[in-house]
Amino acid sequence: MPIETCFPLNETTGAVFLLSFAPSSKTQMQMTTNKKKAAQEANFKGKMVLAAALFILTTNSLLAQTIDSTLLKTNYRHSVQFSALEVMGRIYSFAYFYEFSPKNNLMLGLAYENIQYDCGTTHAPALLIGYRRFFWKGLNADYAFWPAYNSFYENTEKKYYKSLELWGELRVGYEFNFKINKLPIFITPQYIIGKGLLRGYKPQSFIDYYKNEEPVFLQWNISLGVKF
Repeated sequence: MPIETCFPLNETTGAVFLLSFAPSSKTQMQMTTNKKKAAQEANFKGKMVLAAALFILTTNSLLAQTIDSTLLKTNYRHSVQFSALEVMGRIYSFAYFYEFSPKNNLMLGLAYENIQYDCGTTHAPALLIGYRRFFWKGLNADYAFWPAYNSFYENTEKKYYKSLELWGELRVGYEFNFKINKLPIFITPQYIIGKGLLRGYKPQSFIDYYKNEEPVFLQWNISLGVKF
């Protein structure tokens, strides 16, 4: 977009002349990059504020309830979990866990990724296949593979790029167990380290976008679940 600037021509008459110039393509790219960085920083800060608020509410709830982690661990071998914070990034996932020994869980779940980029949007149903290990009390880590079939829509070409892809995620967190009206609930704040293992068939615009991205993604998450 051209930028217009006014300069005084005559102090007595107050006449002015208008100087109009257009920024170079390099300047425009820099402006676009700065806007994207500002938007990403604002989005990150928003997620952190929400995470802090949820953590405070969780802590208050835990203090108000009678916590019996040992009883919960002994009596319940099945659980289902929903990733609450990932919804902000348009990732929706549910996972089922089976405790086959006191510290070991198998994971199986479903997910749908609808992530929006400048160049397009993902439409990717996925499976979750993984394993969770408890180390000390509620401290745990899990690793899951996300095989998905992605129909990526490219905005400029108005075309779908369909292919299989595979993601891997390591999550480290702490599980808090409590009861609400005898219903065994758990909340798990987590830190996620993920990587695209197989990106599949993508448009050039998406490939160019990821050239400037980190090889792994890092983010916080809070998972909510129930045991039975």
